[in-house]
Amino acid sequence: MPVIGLRSAQLGPKGNVGATGAPGAAGAGAVGLWMPSENGLLAGPCDPILATGNTTVGAGIMFFSRVKMTQDSVITNLHCFPRTPAGAGLANTFMGIYTISGGTATLLASTNDISSAVTAASDVKAALSAPTATVTAGTTLLLAFLSGTSTTAPTLRVVAMGNGNTNLTATSPYRSGTYGTGQSSLPASFALSATSSGGSLHWFGAS
Repeated sequence: MPVIGLRSAQLGPKGNVGATGAPGAAGAGAVGLWMPSENGLLAGPCDPILATGNTTVGAGIMFFSRVKMTQDSVITNLHCFPRTPAGAGLANTFMGIYTISGGTATLLASTNDISSAVTAASDVKAALSAPTATVTAGTTLLLAFLSGTSTTAPTLRVVAMGNGNTNLTATSPYRSGTYGTGQSSLPASFALSATSSGGSLHWFGAS
């Protein structure tokens, strides 16, 4: 008898197939997981559909939200959602982008005065005074808003913060926070340790 036949005759029955392993975690492009690009944005703190609350921002206080870049990008615009009442008598109103190094935030780029735009209850897309250089994927930024003076402070659309700053300290930094009082221009830099936790997550975007 050929050798191959002997080997075949000695083989036992085939075993059962093992159980299927657990499914892997959903990827970044999974259905239901919002990405900034879905709104034509480069960065945002969360899905803008969640920004259903309103808060009045005090004059001279800088409000910021933390974002992370998902791709290498050049930023040319910043966005915010003024709502009725949209504010009156505004002056020295700016949006800006801060980079983080150690415990210091440094102004990367800012808009010109957008006071006239913010007094209207409509979404604001404000051009930076000059586009940024390429910001690399994974970079954490702070998007900031300041209205230096006002007769009636503007109201901006926000997301209920809840426990969004849980386990974070000022230098982490906070996902949403404030800095300073009595300011009429965005500071060139500031210590993260001097920031305070925000009660609401202001929705600011970058494109």
